Amino acid sequence: MLHGPQNTIEAALLVAVGLLLAGIVSVYLIADRGLNRRYDVPLAPIVVPDSHNSVAEGQRLATVRGCFWCHGSRLEGGQYFASAKRGVIAIAPDLTRLIAQYSPAEFARAVRHGVAPDGTSVQPAMPAFAFYNMSDADLGAIMAYIGSLPARNGLHGQFRLLPVGWVRWALGRLPPNAA
Repeated sequence: MLHGPQNTIEAALLVAVGLLLAGIVSVYLIADRGLNRRYDVPLAPIVVPDSHNSVAEGQRLATVRGCFWCHGSRLEGGQYFASAKRGVIAIAPDLTRLIAQYSPAEFARAVRHGVAPDGTSVQPAMPAFAFYNMSDADLGAIMAYIGSLPARNGLHGQFRLLPVGWVRWALGRLPPNAA
């Protein structure tokens, strides 16, 4: 049984530490659930042309649409965002490798809807909203261009939240791309 001011302070500290730990675990679980949520976006067929003109147009569109900004000058992947203060580490994946690993329909779904082949959201920084209404012909041309590039052994995509990022995610400040 607790008696006296010392024991009351200890009990209050234990309760405060317990509440703090419960809050941290709750925020982490909310972020983890959001990061691993599955989205049911059906695959849609897309034609990837193979003409020289389509590849050239795909390069132009990839430039205009900003693919190189995040994925690197040769689309080999790049660290485009890392901020401990904001709680996020984000590395854009090597598209020359993904174009060979994904089916055309999976690649198109990732670009347009932000949904990875396993049904989870791709990185929140992938601007799927900017590609959602892109025509099949334009997206096919970009895919033709990427497929024409020599395969690189570039960076694997990564999105990782640090503790500050867990809080931002739980507060809806880093919504999943697929949402």
